[in-house]
Amino acid sequence: MKKILICCVHANNRRVNMNIYDISRPSFWTCDGCDRSIRDGEYRHNCTICEDFDYCEQCANTISPPHPHPMREELAYGRIPKSSITAVDMATGIEKAFDMYCNRPCMGIRDIDKSNPSVYLDSYTWLTYKVIGDRTKNFANGLRNLIKPRGYLGICAANRPEWLITDFACMLQSIITVPIYCLFDSREMAFIIDNTQISVIVCDKKMLSRFIQLAAKCSSLQYIICMDPIDATMSISANSNVTLCYMGDVEELGANTRYARVNTKPCDCLTIIYTSGSSGFPKGAIISEEAYRATFANWFLDCVSLRVTFSYRPLAWASDRDAAIGSFIGGGQIGFSTGDVNRLIEEIALVRPTRFSAPPSIWNKIYVEYKTAVSVIDPQLSPTEKEREEDRLLKQFAKLIPTRCKILTVGGAKVSPTVWNFMKRCFRDCRINESYGITECGSVAYNNLLENNIEYRLESVPEMGYTIDDRPYPRGEILTKTTQMFSGYVNNPEETRASLTKDGFFRTGDIVEIRQNASGQPDVQVIDRKKSFFKLSQGQFIAPEYLQSIYICSPFVEQIYIHGDLLADTISAVVVPNRAYAEKFILDHNIQNFDMNNPCPQFCDAVLQDLRSIARQQGLRVHEIPSHLIIDFEPFTPENGLLTSSFKSCRHKLAAYYGDRLRAGKTIDQRLKTIVEIATGQSLSMDNDEHSLFSSGGNSLTAVRLSRMIEKDFGVPVPIGVLFEPDMTVERLTTLITDPSKLSSMSQPIVHKLLNDSQLDLIIDKNKPKKVVDLPSIIFITGTTGFVGAFLLAELLKTYPSNCKFICLVRCENSSVNLMDRIQATMRFYQIWKDEYQERVIPLQGDLSQTYFGLDNEHYELLAKQVDLIFHCGATVNFVLPYSQLYGPNVCGTREIIRLATHSTAFIPVQYISTVSVLPGHIKEEISIDNISPLGLTSGYGQSKWVAEKLITKASQFGVPVVIYRLGSICAATDTGACNRNDIHTLLFAAMMKLGAYPKRQTNCSIHGLAVDFTARSIVGLSRVQHDRNGKVYHVINPVHSVLFKDIVNSINRCSSPLIGVSHDKIFYKKVILPKTLKYLLRNIPALFLI
Repeated sequence: MKKILICCVHANNRRVNMNIYDISRPSFWTCDGCDRSIRDGEYRHNCTICEDFDYCEQCANTISPPHPHPMREELAYGRIPKSSITAVDMATGIEKAFDMYCNRPCMGIRDIDKSNPSVYLDSYTWLTYKVIGDRTKNFANGLRNLIKPRGYLGICAANRPEWLITDFACMLQSIITVPIYCLFDSREMAFIIDNTQISVIVCDKKMLSRFIQLAAKCSSLQYIICMDPIDATMSISANSNVTLCYMGDVEELGANTRYARVNTKPCDCLTIIYTSGSSGFPKGAIISEEAYRATFANWFLDCVSLRVTFSYRPLAWASDRDAAIGSFIGGGQIGFSTGDVNRLIEEIALVRPTRFSAPPSIWNKIYVEYKTAVSVIDPQLSPTEKEREEDRLLKQFAKLIPTRCKILTVGGAKVSPTVWNFMKRCFRDCRINESYGITECGSVAYNNLLENNIEYRLESVPEMGYTIDDRPYPRGEILTKTTQMFSGYVNNPEETRASLTKDGFFRTGDIVEIRQNASGQPDVQVIDRKKSFFKLSQGQFIAPEYLQSIYICSPFVEQIYIHGDLLADTISAVVVPNRAYAEKFILDHNIQNFDMNNPCPQFCDAVLQDLRSIARQQGLRVHEIPSHLIIDFEPFTPENGLLTSSFKSCRHKLAAYYGDRLRAGKTIDQRLKTIVEIATGQSLSMDNDEHSLFSSGGNSLTAVRLSRMIEKDFGVPVPIGVLFEPDMTVERLTTLITDPSKLSSMSQPIVHKLLNDSQLDLIIDKNKPKKVVDLPSIIFITGTTGFVGAFLLAELLKTYPSNCKFICLVRCENSSVNLMDRIQATMRFYQIWKDEYQERVIPLQGDLSQTYFGLDNEHYELLAKQVDLIFHCGATVNFVLPYSQLYGPNVCGTREIIRLATHSTAFIPVQYISTVSVLPGHIKEEISIDNISPLGLTSGYGQSKWVAEKLITKASQFGVPVVIYRLGSICAATDTGACNRNDIHTLLFAAMMKLGAYPKRQTNCSIHGLAVDFTARSIVGLSRVQHDRNGKVYHVINPVHSVLFKDIVNSINRCSSPLIGVSHDKIFYKKVILPKTLKYLLRNIPALFLI
């Protein structure tokens, strides 16, 4: 018998098993080159474009000319041996799948570059069913040493093989699994652990620190198992009884200790799935073994149909977990997303799923972007040409889905008929399905047809105007009873009683209309949610989700929220416009100086008229047509709380944010409180007058957002610096908005404060000697996780001998984070890390803004004695934050460097990295800071660095050896092109390449930047020859040579598609925006897949 040896590799690249494939047995595939059957265990090369086109290994390597399309190497397999065993329970079925499909690929993870783990390769590694089966059984046996059958185990991790391995292992030992959604906050996670008395948590390294922090709060928790190797710095508090374990160690333990499989009774709980709860805490739906098994209708499939599932949404969600397990028990493959939203489209292309499911929000977005692309078609084209162009656009959008994907499913909510019809036109090679299911009772309907095994009834909801006597079709809330029914909510009898009727039906909360199809079967149309409706002043009830599904079809609308209350006689709408369509409208109507924070009446009226036109076309009633409109270009997202984690409208938060602008009667302080809470994420109490706006920390983006929101709502521009005042409360801010004249008194020049701060008493003993060491053994350096600091460290490592060590101060609020990993990750990104640096770099956790860097006396004394030379590069570089917010890291940080340099018996030389931002524009000379006035400094960054340089200069006058390097604009490295991602030039060039255009008005400009590696070499070189030179100032800039902007454009033209020179007029839109719209839209669709 002819056999082939195949190596199976574990996800961490350790060789763990070897399988023998019987290649005498044919596979399901035939070579389209030589027409022979590809054997079981051979590799086939499958075309990513053509339908069902494969080459065997030999033809793929020898046929000339080669196939014109890209081909992917995949393992071929054939029919499984006949078996009379059927799945009588989940555990039996899981074990049987391991055995029957042992040589098939089971789970795939994306490959990474071994030399640079942050880089993903365009390939997946697939683990076979046997590898997954062996690991599952070993882990199941290992778990029995930590938890008894019928105990509760939580799973909280990104999608990966270990998630399902844990799930399967628990099924084999009758351990109850509790999936925990990674985006739950700590309060919700602690509630779930306590509510189910979880004793074991299995998580990944990203979630590990969260559960370590929760360990002391959750008395039932005994073990935390990490799927990844545990860093030595991770530890549990000594007062905690929780033990940390590595999953690989538990598997190894299980390989040496065997336990018999423990059967779960059909009526026993198999898993608890948490859903949102009305009380503010999640509700845990109890799912029995029998109910969960009923989810999977098809076991042990043996057909030629390939089944590949792309797992990208959280496995903690019932639907996505079911999809993965359904693929598994059918002998299919599960390819896992990396979790990076920006890589999802390319990962779909790599995994090439045979079916793909997404919620309506994604399909709505694709449809809106298609409509936007259609809107930019030249209106002068003939009807035939327009039709041809629309068809071309449909084909372009269809490429979002791989060729072999033949089934698309809409799930999670109702999709509008317009979007449904678009999907059928666009993805014409796919079967489009719509599923309707609920966590508590499983699948209810498929393509609007009720499942065969379901019992249901309607109940009238007269307060909403829906009754079972409605004509032509009965309407009401649908109540269901299914074979997949939950058993209630764990430890929550109130919610259980409210959700289940006495005869066991589940109240879904969905309002449906029951029709009949041509065959006489019930056709279910979900038309509303019972909890989302509201009543207007005349008594009419409004179904907002239904109206939103209609109005979303407007090309103006990206997102929409329908609002109303008892005081209004019509509805209002909040619209987030589609930016591309808005830009087209602005161009077509020659609107000048359009302000997105305050859109002009012409634009608002156009949006409102379009909504009314759609309402008339759909036959909506008068009170269902918006009479008032708010335009907000800031999108609803899970991050700002206006969408749920599953991208559904979070109506109560939308009402809180926009309701005060739509309803009358709210006071200024109430409106302001809502805005502050949305912008900062803080929960404010109106009766707490002492609550500072940024008492728990803030950043410049939050301040900018808050300032803009205040101006948009109240029309009063509030300077960012005012918001950062330490005593700025909601009450005080209300006073300023009520009387804007008071703001002027707060905008007095800051010069007086700068002068006072620059005179801080440093307490330095002038009589100390200087510490002069030609070859220092220990160098202290700050700022190594920044752009310049990372290159400076790399240059020092290259320059000084191998016995020289570098203590790197790293600020990190979370003590569980590995500091060396942060330094390595930064340097790897800039392509300057070498493994030999590991032994010479000593990370030290500390904070520049704290006394002694936050170190205890013992460690600080040791540090001061050991250090021979200091490089101070650390600073917060931010041109938006006010001086008060930069005082700590930049001013106090420099004071602490001076304290360290003068603490021991001899002064330690300091190489101080400053900035030309301390200079007014007219000064170019390398003069002392004492000769520079702060009057011309306007940014908080320049002001803070001016004060800091004054302090370091004062220290030099006391005898401390100080050399000052004022840096100018720093650009990319000369050898690798590694650049600062947040630099304004980087952002500009990236935008030019993405748009395929450049601003004409910049053509004659030039850039005086200095390469970061040359900058680092210059600093280190000067420091070596004059490290004890006192008070010397160097300007590390490029004052003579510059790069012409037009030369940069020419270089980009040679490396990529030509750039078009544009100005801010119609030519810009016609030559750039319109042709690039489709490409831009397709590129931004992955953001919708965020999980």
